[in-house]
Amino acid sequence: MLNHCMYDKIKLVHQLSSILWFIEKHAKNDAKSANDMKCHDTLEKLAIDLEKYVKQLEESICTKK
Repeated sequence: MLNHCMYDKIKLVHQLSSILWFIEKHAKNDAKSANDMKCHDTLEKLAIDLEKYVKQLEESICTKK
């Protein structure tokens, strides 16, 4: 049985991964198409930060026993 903290971490990884997918597949391309480089740069930075947090959460999920 999962405790609440473990469930929350798994849910966060799932949701953040969905956001990362959306940024990579749609948002950055849309910003480029609109010639909004400030938005594109912000999305790139956001994706980098989210990837770090997803990795940290995944590591804490995998090492928890």
